[in-house]
Amino acid sequence: MYDCTTIGMPVIGELYIFIRHYDHEGAGVVVAVGEDVTKPTGDILKVGDFIANRIAELGVRDYFTVPGDTNLDLLDCLLENKHLRMVSCCNELNAGYAADGYARTAAAQVAVVVIPYIVGGLSIINAIAGAHSEDLKVIVISGCPTTTTLAEDQFLHHTPSPANRDQALHAFQGVTAAAVRVKTAETAVDIIDGAIMSCLCKSRPVYIEIPNDIATASCSSPGSIPYTPQLMTNGRKIEDAFKTILAAWDNAESPVMIIGRSARQFLSRNTIQTFGEKLGCPILCQPDGRLFLESHPQYGGVYWLGIGNQNAEKLVQGSDLWLVIGGCWSDFHGSSININKDRYRIISLERDRVDVFHRAIIEGVSPSYIAERLVSSSLRPKTGHFSVDELELAHPPKIQLDKSDAVLTISNIIAGVEDILSGHDTLIADIGESWFATNLITLPPGADCLLQTVYSSIGWAAPAALGSQVARLAGRTIVLIGDGALQMTVQELSTMIRMKSNPIILVLNNLGYKIETAIHEGPYNYIADWDYTKVASAFVGNPHVMPYNPYCPEEGTYTDNPIFTMQVKTQKDLVSALERAKAGPSKLAFLECCIHPDDLTPGLRRMGNAISEKIMVPPPDSGYATSDSGDSYLTDTHPGQKLHGSLRASDIIMTLTATPGTTLESDNPNVLNFEQCTDHMVRAHWTSNQGWNAPELVPYGPLSLMPTASVLHYATSCFEGLKAYRGNDSKLRLFRPNYNCERMLNSAKRLGLPAFNPEELLKLIQAVLAVDAPQWLPSDQGGSFLYIRPTLIASGKGLGIKGPTDALLYIILLPCADPMKCLKGTSRPGFHLLCSPKDMIRAWPGGTGAANIASNYGPSIPAQEAACEQGCDLVLWLYGPDRLIIDAGTSNFFLVWVTKYGKLELITPPLDNGTILPGLTRHSILEIARARLTTGPIVEYQSDGSWRFLEPLSVVERDIAMHDVLVAHDEHRLRGAFVVGTEYGITPVSSIQFEEQEIRFPEELSPYLSLLQKWYFGIVFGEEKNNWAEVVEG
Repeated sequence: MYDCTTIGMPVIGELYIFIRHYDHEGAGVVVAVGEDVTKPTGDILKVGDFIANRIAELGVRDYFTVPGDTNLDLLDCLLENKHLRMVSCCNELNAGYAADGYARTAAAQVAVVVIPYIVGGLSIINAIAGAHSEDLKVIVISGCPTTTTLAEDQFLHHTPSPANRDQALHAFQGVTAAAVRVKTAETAVDIIDGAIMSCLCKSRPVYIEIPNDIATASCSSPGSIPYTPQLMTNGRKIEDAFKTILAAWDNAESPVMIIGRSARQFLSRNTIQTFGEKLGCPILCQPDGRLFLESHPQYGGVYWLGIGNQNAEKLVQGSDLWLVIGGCWSDFHGSSININKDRYRIISLERDRVDVFHRAIIEGVSPSYIAERLVSSSLRPKTGHFSVDELELAHPPKIQLDKSDAVLTISNIIAGVEDILSGHDTLIADIGESWFATNLITLPPGADCLLQTVYSSIGWAAPAALGSQVARLAGRTIVLIGDGALQMTVQELSTMIRMKSNPIILVLNNLGYKIETAIHEGPYNYIADWDYTKVASAFVGNPHVMPYNPYCPEEGTYTDNPIFTMQVKTQKDLVSALERAKAGPSKLAFLECCIHPDDLTPGLRRMGNAISEKIMVPPPDSGYATSDSGDSYLTDTHPGQKLHGSLRASDIIMTLTATPGTTLESDNPNVLNFEQCTDHMVRAHWTSNQGWNAPELVPYGPLSLMPTASVLHYATSCFEGLKAYRGNDSKLRLFRPNYNCERMLNSAKRLGLPAFNPEELLKLIQAVLAVDAPQWLPSDQGGSFLYIRPTLIASGKGLGIKGPTDALLYIILLPCADPMKCLKGTSRPGFHLLCSPKDMIRAWPGGTGAANIASNYGPSIPAQEAACEQGCDLVLWLYGPDRLIIDAGTSNFFLVWVTKYGKLELITPPLDNGTILPGLTRHSILEIARARLTTGPIVEYQSDGSWRFLEPLSVVERDIAMHDVLVAHDEHRLRGAFVVGTEYGITPVSSIQFEEQEIRFPEELSPYLSLLQKWYFGIVFGEEKNNWAEVVEG
């Protein structure tokens, strides 16, 4: 660890600061720079002057700021320091991002940002959280009200409540090494120096609040900062680390070296280069750690597991020793990383420690000293286990730029950027497609590449480029940024122009957030299409110069346009634009690159698929099981049940009907009453002696059962209900069918019925759809559907409560109509529900309410008949003395209301006590609502083309008591209710009859219900591209 110690005698006058700069090859070297930036100890100066001296003493030459009434005196002090330059940003978040870029690029590796009280702090905190995740030294200095004002009992502006003066302090504690407020001028030096030392020692941001009156109060100059990093370069620990690494290296047969993002913080590029060459093995870099010469014969490319070049992956995965320098193993550093399983072969050199195979962690060791010792040692280079040709395969392919009128592609941009990159340049890429394009660009000697891989805050790159360009002594910053990212932080273009910065900015205009689209398609991923070149040009006008402001003098007018903008649509456009950008090195070049939205790099597609697979897994409490691979689904069966043949769809025997039936109109009584089936059915027999027989696809017809069959006496039957949807694009889709098949397996287990592989059940469903759907759900009937009913029954003969000896699985298809047409004689806009009586319960804790079994529903028929006789449609089932809502008929119940505390909620009963069926539609509606209704702005478009904003709501799973619904009705807090399920989709509720009282809901359809219906049916019918809806044959 760093040992921050106080130097015994203070340094007076000349202070020597050790900083890094780049030589002609871009390799970092350390030099001593002497500069008199401190005043003699004992001099009296303002606290603000002391802060300015400290900033300069750290080697910082530029600070970023947003002014406010609480930091103006402090800013005056900083402006008086001749060693500092102010960079005034458009907002605090951008200032924080700029400081992030500065800390990565500046020789001092420290950045400073000055902001106003609380509003500034809460605005910048997202950027500081990112700096914290990237181990960056950023000092945030916030002004705050005077000490007298803070002590008064008054509601202060910029505070969230009268009693809360410390919101920013509390917020920053989780994302900084220290968050402090200076309370007196006497303690100012100690408090500020302590925070700065925490920043330097821990390589993390810090937050310091300076009251306005203390900024101008007097303090004694303490001389130089009392800090020196103490890392061991001798002793037993260092020898142990050295010998352990040397022994591991000698034993390794095929080692590799991997360079990560943090290596730049403790090793110069020269040291890294020399170290790698000494090792002789393949050298690979993580995407944010590209610090090795990429034209070197040992360079093995970018190692980005599951995302990048697969040949690079093979090099690493086939190695028996990874020597990792400053590595990071987040989920975004590899879609399939499980670093714990590879610890046994990793030696990791980190900023202040060495980790050997995760068995010996040696703290306080200088990694630079270890590297230098190894370079000068007798270490034997490992060069025999790879070939140069093998490493060449791990390099990105060289792409040639065609100067034709062909449309612009992402590959063209990669080739173009690679052509203009030179030594000392910095390539910065925002989150998303820009990452993966950058990964395919070969860096020339001396060039650098900066990514914010872990925190991944969209919009980071533009202001970070400002900070990086300000910090650079040579070279140019080239920025790749998506259109969505630029829209978040585009304001900082004006600061770049004001600071006469000259980056080249390439905006990938592909109509939205491509990384989000690759993960999960949806309309929320698309953004307004700006005229980006005009937006950039608008920042050229000096706001204090005529004619932009007629009250200012003309002297400030630009003599030369400081920005060059161009829209790029073709490959020829790109060549021309880049040539102009290179020919005007003093100008900011802004290029809008128009790319087809489907033109994605392979890396983005792979990351999108990997993340999508993770987020689509249902949560543990969803009520759905997930089968393991193979036949593990058979391990939890009825006691004594023998395991023989598995259910296999590939064994299906097909016998097609000779007399196909006639399809009926959707309003035919046989369709409305669910009596009409399609031509075929699937059936599969199971016996306890032989297991599953080969499934059969046969003409639809009756089943043969003995009078003593178990299902006829003990209701040993479970089933599922799902639909096949015909889209307007003529394609047939199933909506998340795996969940239904998993749930049917759970129901079978609840009854002791035979187990099966849910994937095989799904294949059987697809088989009968492929045969019957073309006739019974023609391709020209978009917006219609077939009902699918898989059923499993105990068919063995013999009375008695016992496990089944025979079972039958069968699958039938039924044409079905709009569910509202199935309600006899109704034209109402929604369901009328009748609450169940106190003496009748459908489900109870410990029962079978969470399973789809026949015995759950037969006993509910009298209540359903009574509801119909009273003019209602469904029974709203209640339970317990509190009359808690369970469900409505066979559907799940949702309510939109305003709580008694004024909070808008979408609420549904929870699944925790086993009384409620974990409906797939319920589960999906909760996911959609949480993703799309909980944050704003929410826009509802009307049929007449108008639109309105909706208030975001909370989505909760909590018990709903009928008493609370009654009170909410009386207080006019009910906004709507609806039921969801496969049968009824999403259908509104018009009223609830509870005992003698009628609870009526607003006649106007709830806008939230309208949106949920639009989104849900858009997915199931394929209008919204979404991997929940699986296209199948039929």
